[in-house]
Amino acid sequence: MDNNFYFNLLEVDRKAVSELYCLIPIGNQTSQVESLTSYISRLAEEHSVSVGMLMNKLIFPLIDNEYLLKSSQYGGNRFYDGARSLNGYCKNSIAFSKSVQSLTLRRDLMDLTLIRLKHIVSLRHLLKQNLSWCPQCLNEFKINTKVHYPLVWHFQAFQVCLFHETELINECPHCNNGIPILTRKSLNGHCPFCNKWIGYVGGDNKKECNTRHKSINSNIEQLLTLDTRNIQKISYSLERMVQRVSQGNIAEFARLTNIPKVTMWDWVRGEKLPDLNRLLSICFKLNISIKELLLEPYNSGVAEKSYDSYPSISIPQKSSRRVINIQLLRAELIKYLKLEVPISLTQVSKEIGYDRKVLYKHFPNECETIVERFSKYQEHRVNLRRIELSRQVRQAIHKLKSEDIYPSRRKVEEFLDKPGLLREQSIKLIWKAEVHN
Repeated sequence: MDNNFYFNLLEVDRKAVSELYCLIPIGNQTSQVESLTSYISRLAEEHSVSVGMLMNKLIFPLIDNEYLLKSSQYGGNRFYDGARSLNGYCKNSIAFSKSVQSLTLRRDLMDLTLIRLKHIVSLRHLLKQNLSWCPQCLNEFKINTKVHYPLVWHFQAFQVCLFHETELINECPHCNNGIPILTRKSLNGHCPFCNKWIGYVGGDNKKECNTRHKSINSNIEQLLTLDTRNIQKISYSLERMVQRVSQGNIAEFARLTNIPKVTMWDWVRGEKLPDLNRLLSICFKLNISIKELLLEPYNSGVAEKSYDSYPSISIPQKSSRRVINIQLLRAELIKYLKLEVPISLTQVSKEIGYDRKVLYKHFPNECETIVERFSKYQEHRVNLRRIELSRQVRQAIHKLKSEDIYPSRRKVEEFLDKPGLLREQSIKLIWKAEVHN
């Protein structure tokens, strides 16, 4: 035997061997990259095990999280109900990416999440609660590649497939159930409830794609391939755009782009991250790409755009500041102080038509009283709810015991038709006291 061949075999032996197949993600480094939940489902299928088995036996033990370990031992759907977070950028998505990477010895699975958008957009209204898909795309995946779910399908704003001019569907065409992002029995392209193929859809599902759909899809796809390492703060990008469009007037920019003024101030000051839907709306109104909005301020070689670049928007003359009638406004506030059922100061400001800051500035005492009354009212409602739920739980326990059924948490929740009720600590304590009484 050739000595070199022998030593090469020894060298292979010394190298790390992955516990799971080193499965290559589909579409990586492209706008059609598959999602992490899709990859996990394919990984389970490749090993001829269920997603639940893969999670319980290999992935959960690698993650130091008590509720995941309890889920693997005792069941429960808490993890799967929130599985959409795996495709985002929270702790779950990072932990699961790293865990699956360690099992497959891959180094690119974080690219199947939205980790690159962590400092750019908020998680609010970012991801869909349930799966949506283009049936024609699934049919093509089945023939040409492997069945998978692209990450773009998980964005709330992504509603239309431009390739097939088809509206994404979100219910199984056979049993009409909404399909969760991930379940213990997930199999890409199949409904976990009726196990049927979801690529086929009868009838006409065509959607007339307008310029707004094209703008949204194009910008979301840009985000997935954008190098965001140079973006230090989204607030800086927005500030520069405000300067160009409305000469630094944030209130005017907010009005022109139909964003609440206070919200825009929070974004530009860096106090909050903008939500993606509103960023996409700004891009559409200004006729610019998300890449231009985010990266242009950091590209020193790019010439400044003049205001003429945004023909669809015109700035009117500055309106004069509204005069406040102190007496009338105080009289309005006093009416709200006399309401039998108190409402929040936020609701009061909406109904009166003045910002909370204006009200606090001129009527601090009245505002404090409104806030205090509403807070006490809310506390009273919480106490009443707790008393009523405690009564119902005791009643359910006594009823189950009388039928010789052990009143476990799940049995009590099923009896009351209130799933997750006993996760509330105060109600859980009532259940414990009654069960062990």
